[in-house]
Amino acid sequence: MGSAYDDLRRKIERGESLSPRELDELEAHATQAPDARLAVVHALLNAEQVPAALARLAPLRRESPRRKDVQLAYARALVLKEDWTQADALLKEVFAQDPADPEVMKALAVLALRRHEFVLARKLVSDARRADPLDDEARLLESELEAADVPPPAPLPQVDQQAFSAALEAALRAEGLAPVRRGDQLFLPGRTRRLARLLLGPLHADYVRAARPLQPFVEEFARSLAEESRDAATDRSALLSSLRPVLREPGFEFQARGAARRALGDGLQLFYVLDHPTLVRYVPEGMARTLGLDASGLHARAVLNLEGAPVSITPVKRTESGFTPSPGVTGLYALWHGDGYDGARLLVTAVRARLRERCGPGALRVWLGARELVVVAAGGEASQLARAPALDGIAGDWRLTDDGKLVPWT
Repeated sequence: MGSAYDDLRRKIERGESLSPRELDELEAHATQAPDARLAVVHALLNAEQVPAALARLAPLRRESPRRKDVQLAYARALVLKEDWTQADALLKEVFAQDPADPEVMKALAVLALRRHEFVLARKLVSDARRADPLDDEARLLESELEAADVPPPAPLPQVDQQAFSAALEAALRAEGLAPVRRGDQLFLPGRTRRLARLLLGPLHADYVRAARPLQPFVEEFARSLAEESRDAATDRSALLSSLRPVLREPGFEFQARGAARRALGDGLQLFYVLDHPTLVRYVPEGMARTLGLDASGLHARAVLNLEGAPVSITPVKRTESGFTPSPGVTGLYALWHGDGYDGARLLVTAVRARLRERCGPGALRVWLGARELVVVAAGGEASQLARAPALDGIAGDWRLTDDGKLVPWT
């Protein structure tokens, strides 16, 4: 790929539209170099050809649904479609994965500006400028904020998680939902006929980052949740594509009453949820019939969706407080995706094969002690997992068999 492509790429990065001849040239590059396919998407978005851009983006999203530059391109398309809610949710998910990325900060700042949330927009632009002082787009956003000439409001009073949770519960009840608090989670067995679990910690963190008054924030969230709950059952294809399996501890069926589940032996169970960045919605037993699936079909579809997601295996080391990433060969390897599905990933054949390649020979010992982190070791390194305390995950000492069973370590 030569300088002609580099010239086109720089033109696209400046937000300029390509001529039909230049676009044809870029398309020709993309047939030879897969990385250029995303440049085609951005070129079409520069020309506001959103349907054509989405068509080019669809295979990239199927191949790499969590690849950051693909997610950002999709968010940009959503903004051009004025689908603000979905764009905001996607960008928050990307921001949670990498809060230091100035590209994500700038995209969130644009949405904050549209909502007239100038405090949040200023903070995001300031952080982006610190990350890259020469970023022209960040400088332009800074100028737009100055042109808005809105004086900074007085600092909002700090609201701790307990007060935030109480306000959120009241807002949910006002929308006809029925939250039940259990520790740092809210369960919603409501009119949706699904059990849902809200994670209060991440939601409170979103509220703090947004720098918005408490009441409008919780009321808007509760309203969107109620609308989503009413609308979700109408789109069968969306429900099917969002199915995921989650591994849960013995006795969890008493918390998730009526939820579809599959026993794995030794008390472990597999439940099924609808994928969402902050809300855990358990699939009820009757939902499979609504989707035209039996219990086996529900399981197969959930696992298939998980098989299609990218997998990262991270070397870690054990510390006094738990496990931390460590470059190089450590003997301990983690599935650490932050989506809560890592325990279920152990049941995927391709994941077990990759873990075996990293861990080497010997029985695979597994620590399931955190909901969003699974650690595996084999051979002489397996002893490092002995008596590792459970955090918010599944207690016990486990062995992963070659055929995908989890049994007590002996």
